[in-house]
Amino acid sequence: MPVPVRAEHCVSAAQEALRLTLAASTTFRDWTGTSGPGTAIDYVHHEQLPQPASGESYTEAELLSYRPYAIVTTQSAHGFAKRFRAMSGQRADFVSSGVLWLMLIQAVPSGYSDGQADLAFRNTIGGIIEDLCQLAWTTDTEQYLAITEIRLARDLWRSHEKHQPHQGIEHNAVLEITWGVQ
Repeated sequence: MPVPVRAEHCVSAAQEALRLTLAASTTFRDWTGTSGPGTAIDYVHHEQLPQPASGESYTEAELLSYRPYAIVTTQSAHGFAKRFRAMSGQRADFVSSGVLWLMLIQAVPSGYSDGQADLAFRNTIGGIIEDLCQLAWTTDTEQYLAITEIRLARDLWRSHEKHQPHQGIEHNAVLEITWGVQ
């Protein structure tokens, strides 16, 4: 069995900081039904979900057991940069910045009309954005990501109904998160 890999150094550390920031979000914890950041972090994945049990494709039961969840990735264009910063009277250094994508995925809830289900998911997305903004510059911890901008990169959409028989229907949204010292 391979040794678990931890997020270290500048590129993966940014993704881990976003995972920790998201897990601290009250809205995210309510959405995932978790009681605290220590359990909410299990719903935030680096790059992709764990491999399916079969090794090939997920069953609907597997996907439902993960939902709701988030995936953090580094955006392919402008995903990470180190920039030289000269500071007067002090030693110069390099500062990190970049762009991460945060994908939010949930099963479409039953019992709602399509419009009400979509509105409820948008409310969740908005609450998560507000929480991330509040946590981004929290000074009592260095573990949170220094977010400078959040934009809805891809508005809410539903998985294609042709996937419903084996994957169920899910809501998806993508947030583009710019971070770092500007």
